[in-house]
Amino acid sequence: MQEAPTGSADRSWRTLRSAPDLDSVMLGRQTVFYGTVIDEAQLFGQLARFRMLGLLVTEMRPLPY
Repeated sequence: MQEAPTGSADRSWRTLRSAPDLDSVMLGRQTVFYGTVIDEAQLFGQLARFRMLGLLVTEMRPLPY
């Protein structure tokens, strides 16, 4: 599942640390998180973390197998 929250460049380090169980890559002004989300509880936990940081999730999708 990919999560691409947007945020300013000065918050990039905090953004990267906000999801320690996901890998991430910076693409311009966006951070793309990727990795395995095992259940709804983990998914909603990640979304809550992003919301607390004021980040906007612009896209989520399952990764191809």
